[in-house]
Amino acid sequence: VNNYNKNRKTQEKIKCLGIVANLTQKTSDNYHDNKIKDIEEKFKFGSYTRVTILPRKADEESDVDYMVVFDNSNNYTPQTFLDRLKRFAETKYSTSEIYQSSPTIVLELNNIKFELVPAYKNWGTYYIPDGKGGWMPTYPNDFNNTLTETNNNNSYKIKPLVRLIKHWNVNVNYRDLTSYRIEECIANNMKYSYITCTSYTDYAKKAFNELKNLTYDARHVENYKRNIRMVRMKSLDDFIAKKGNNSNSHEYPLSGFGLAQEK
Repeated sequence: VNNYNKNRKTQEKIKCLGIVANLTQKTSDNYHDNKIKDIEEKFKFGSYTRVTILPRKADEESDVDYMVVFDNSNNYTPQTFLDRLKRFAETKYSTSEIYQSSPTIVLELNNIKFELVPAYKNWGTYYIPDGKGGWMPTYPNDFNNTLTETNNNNSYKIKPLVRLIKHWNVNVNYRDLTSYRIEECIANNMKYSYITCTSYTDYAKKAFNELKNLTYDARHVENYKRNIRMVRMKSLDDFIAKKGNNSNSHEYPLSGFGLAQEK
């Protein structure tokens, strides 16, 4: 079972990496063919780059964010670039599901969902669609260093914890919190949690104490905290160390998918 789960996760990661490489190549080809003009940069960002993304099996809305940065010296609206990306996707991936979802173009490839995000850069700041027809500033990968620092400080327990909380948010909390808000709260407020936390149970209690002030319905957090208290401290840590292979046990409130330690 250990080898099967490990191989399955590895295969999914390899497949995703292959698709990203293919997507990068095809946008480059289209640029040189003048089918998509004025591309300045293109790169992955979001939870995929932070190794905190949940697989589609655990979260059907999980996706890989891919930013395409255009020259916008003519001050085009976001829809101009969304239309270009949609035409590109329809040309290069004609058999795939493609649609616009507010400020992004969604592209489904081999059961992996990509969100193509148009952007432009001005004086070092990236701008992406704000969903209302205009642009808003963003700092796509700046947060990665913050999360990595918090994870390193706390013996690499933070990224597995983030995935645990995300799974809870999908299955128990009705997606009341965005994935980014969960990561931001944990990374910013738990940088020095190693002072008072040792086990995963300690970290889980600490995380929910931080998150309960963000959610609109704190009852879900309190219910889950009660579940955490029911779990013996050593059991939760053994559970996570075993990568969730005992997830069918009634002792555990979550499945534990993707809880291996990640540096």
